[in-house]
Amino acid sequence: MPKSYNSHMAKIIVVLGPPGSGKSTLSERFANLSGNELVVFHISAGNCLRDIRTGVRNSVFEPIINSSNASSPLRHEVVNGVIFESISRYPENSLVIVDGYPMFPDAIEHFLTAIDKGNHTLLGCISLEISLENSRQRLSARGRRNGERIVCESDSEFAERRYRDYLDYTKNAIEKLGKIIPVIDINAESNLDEVYDAYNNAIMELISKI
Repeated sequence: MPKSYNSHMAKIIVVLGPPGSGKSTLSERFANLSGNELVVFHISAGNCLRDIRTGVRNSVFEPIINSSNASSPLRHEVVNGVIFESISRYPENSLVIVDGYPMFPDAIEHFLTAIDKGNHTLLGCISLEISLENSRQRLSARGRRNGERIVCESDSEFAERRYRDYLDYTKNAIEKLGKIIPVIDINAESNLDEVYDAYNNAIMELISKI
């Protein structure tokens, strides 16, 4: 593994949910609209890994991520390392919203260990919930906006596989986190503005517990 990265104390909120539930959209919107009262940064686990793979982002983990022998999915300690490498670049006492991680129950131990090591504070988790049909529609629309198919397999098969992974793994991770930190459930089926209001309120509620 690469040499350990520097740590900066951060207040961390995790955002989890099915594909298409708005994890990145809501988190990025909050980070951009938070104003001067909060220093907020948003980390999308998936986007971080894609940026490292394509050379957009520098990382000490790049040789592992782009290795021909890299496991799929990547080992939890690698993804965890990328997350906290990103956090180490932010000012101390920032609020960091991490979306899409930890998605698997067995990644939580790595996550909590890094939090303890860096003297960070894990405030809670926001769990966004949508149906399979809504997830399928949103992923399909996302693919059309990008002007290309999501993957070679059909949109429906892709959406169902991703949603099944959410049910099989991420729901269990959320349940495990709920035994340690507050988890706020949000129904993300309605329009973006309504869901954002609920998301904003959830963030404020978690921050108020500091």
